Amino acid sequence: MNCEWVRRGDTFFVVQIDVEDDDIYGINPLQLDVEPSITAHLQDGEILRAGLGPSRKQWDKLRVLDELDEGHTRPSGSLFYVPIEQVIVENREALRTDFQRLLEKNIVVRTSTEAGKKITNLPKTDCLSPDAAVDWCLENAEGLRSRHPNEQLAFIAHRYIASRSSAWVRADPDTPIVEVHGIWGLPDGIQFCPFDIWEIHIPTEEITEYTNYKSNVLLLQPNGTWRYQRVRNEVARFQSIGKSDVLDLAKRSHAIASRMKQACHIMWFVGCLDEEGISSNIPWYWTKAHSTENLDRGNYQMTIVKNSSDLSYLGEMKGRYQRLAIVLKPDSVDLLRNNDFLEAVARSVKPLDVPVILEGSTLAHAFYQLTKHGCTVIADAEKDHSRARRQMNFGKLVRDGIPEKIARQQEQHSVATVPRGARLGYLIGKFIEEVLEAREADKPDLRAELADIFEVLRAVSAVSGEAIEDVIAEADRKRAKVGGFDEGKVLITTSLPTAQSSAHPKASRVITGAQIERVGPAAYRVPFSYLGFAEIGQAKVLKFEGVDHDIQITLQRDCVELTMVRHPVQLRLQV
Repeated sequence: MNCEWVRRGDTFFVVQIDVEDDDIYGINPLQLDVEPSITAHLQDGEILRAGLGPSRKQWDKLRVLDELDEGHTRPSGSLFYVPIEQVIVENREALRTDFQRLLEKNIVVRTSTEAGKKITNLPKTDCLSPDAAVDWCLENAEGLRSRHPNEQLAFIAHRYIASRSSAWVRADPDTPIVEVHGIWGLPDGIQFCPFDIWEIHIPTEEITEYTNYKSNVLLLQPNGTWRYQRVRNEVARFQSIGKSDVLDLAKRSHAIASRMKQACHIMWFVGCLDEEGISSNIPWYWTKAHSTENLDRGNYQMTIVKNSSDLSYLGEMKGRYQRLAIVLKPDSVDLLRNNDFLEAVARSVKPLDVPVILEGSTLAHAFYQLTKHGCTVIADAEKDHSRARRQMNFGKLVRDGIPEKIARQQEQHSVATVPRGARLGYLIGKFIEEVLEAREADKPDLRAELADIFEVLRAVSAVSGEAIEDVIAEADRKRAKVGGFDEGKVLITTSLPTAQSSAHPKASRVITGAQIERVGPAAYRVPFSYLGFAEIGQAKVLKFEGVDHDIQITLQRDCVELTMVRHPVQLRLQV
């Protein structure tokens, strides 16, 4: 059960309760088998030709892969082409043999123009058998030749690219931040379904994640069709792409955008397998980056539009609701890439000034088409934050070269300079910070942390007007006189002797830690040595008599946090 609460003063209101069943029929995308569909070696057939070499510059749908070519031997999809003038009845058997031998099953066929030319709504298929692929090609070739007699066209065929997940990535050579939108299953699902978001700062490889609840995924069915399938609730909030793959997509996308010298959106298949079971990520398509501004969501009366017939009711509903919005949830897979459907949506909502609420990615085709047609699109699943790394506040002393290092990593930062007269206070704080880091360090890092402590001592000496060599000499003199700290002696108490007592020390005892000591109803004593034993991030509660609050003291890596915590009380629940 998921509950939403609103608090007013000491009262909590339940505003929504969602009961979740066990979803025994839902799927776990993490347990789905991914069929090998990637090969590194292509060969020509009798009719079908491997989409390599000059053909990648000749045909538009092959040129995309040529533009995404990363210049080394990474695996890619197995694409073949055949000009439509060669698709004739006399070549039926040879074509069937090529489909069977080269692609075997789950064959996808698309129609391509020559590179640089555009013709919309050219025919394409879902997944076909070799026989069905031959029949489709012969049927459509004749129609294409008659409708476009002066155009050079070809069929591009490939085996369905099976992958664990899919992604759209936004990369810009002028910014170090890359944005990844990911979902399980087919990439078309990200057009209208909730998805996960990651932001990656390329120089530091720092990843900020925004995991979403993903209720449905689009998957290939045994009969070659695509269908939405529900995800089990227990895994619907799991990340659809692992961090190592997210980083791989980000770095490679940024390199592609830098090579193209423009911001772009790149579609990826994630977690594809080759014949040996080796996993890889395949870039498949790219477009120039479009604006992805997220508009005000406000409070709207929402109605779901599943198909074109639902659009006929909008005029009537607009008369009843001043703030009406539609939520696009196509009930047919055929509508996912149907530009005619999106144009019909635009024609219906624009005159009524009705915004479109889109659960899918702002990087995908549907968002671009709707905004191109002038629709107001509200990205419901989009995160509410600026496209910049989350600001982190420090306010601590750093080594002199750190700001320059941050600048080289293309991070925004602000720096202040402490006057010499105030520097000692910051150095004392820095000393405590570095000593704590040495305490937490593993053996391989300990020497470097001890060097940081020594560097702080060197700076304290300089600020105080003392040469570090003189300080070391004085330390040696005092060590010879009264010893060092090698034996771990802790002075517990001192007092003047009386006539009945001896001036000799009491028997020594062993202590293993320092504690906060209560010295009054409203007072505690926190020795400096407590900081040496307190665990980072673990709160110690200090209680006070006669008040309904406690104080929590928590040692962090660069500060001590004090938090006032109210005693728990029974709240009234209004239904």
